[in-house]
Amino acid sequence: MKKNSSNRSKGLIPPLIFVLILSALFVLQTKIDGERRTWIEEEELLYIPSGKVLKIVSLGFDEVMADILYIRMLDYFATHAKSDRTYTWLYHMADLVTTLDPKFRFPYIFAGLLLNLEANQHENARKIITKGMNEFPDYWYFPFILGLNYFFHDADFKDAADSIERASKLPGSPKYLKKFAVKLRREGATRETAIDFLKHLYVSFNNKELRKILAAKIREIKAGRGDYE
Repeated sequence: MKKNSSNRSKGLIPPLIFVLILSALFVLQTKIDGERRTWIEEEELLYIPSGKVLKIVSLGFDEVMADILYIRMLDYFATHAKSDRTYTWLYHMADLVTTLDPKFRFPYIFAGLLLNLEANQHENARKIITKGMNEFPDYWYFPFILGLNYFFHDADFKDAADSIERASKLPGSPKYLKKFAVKLRREGATRETAIDFLKHLYVSFNNKELRKILAAKIREIKAGRGDYE
C-alpha cells in the first residue's frame, strides 16, 4: 500500500509548481489573445472595400461613414504610435475617409504630415496631399506641406521653395512664407531651414499628437541627427 501511495504521490504536481504553470499559461494565453486581436484588426482592414464601393453601400450616409472611419483612423494611429510605430494602413484609411467625404479637410492634412514625418511613407504622403490640393486649390496649407515633402524626402529645394511660394500667394497664408521661400532658395538644406520648416508647422496646429511629433523632430535635428550642415 505504501508503495502504491508513493507512486501516486510522484504523479502529483506540487502545488507551487502547479500555480507557476497556471500563471505561465495565463500569460501565454493573454499574449496570444492580444496577437489575435491584432490579426483580426489587420484582417478587417484587408476586407474594407474601396472608397467607391463604400459610397455605394453607405446608402447616402457618406459623411456619417467618413466620420466613423476617421475616428477609427485616429485610434489606429494612436495605438501604433504607442507600440510599433508602424502605420501600414494609415494612407488607406485616410484615402477612404476623403473619398467618402472629399470636403473633410483635416484628414488630408493629418495623414499628409504623419505619413511624411512619422511613417516614412513619402509617396503616400504626396498622394494624399495632392488629393487634398485638388479639392481645396485655394487653401495655402496643402502646397506648404507638399513643400515639406520635397524638402525632407527628395532634398529638392527648388520644388520645395516653389511650393512654399505658391502657398504664400493663397488667401490667409502667413506673411513669413514668402521670406521663407527666398531663404530656402538661398541656403538650401541647413539645420536652421529644417528647424524653421518644422516650427512653422508647429505653430499652425493645436492638435497635441501632431505637435508632439513635430517637437520630437525639431529636437532630433537640433541634436545633430540629420544631414543638415
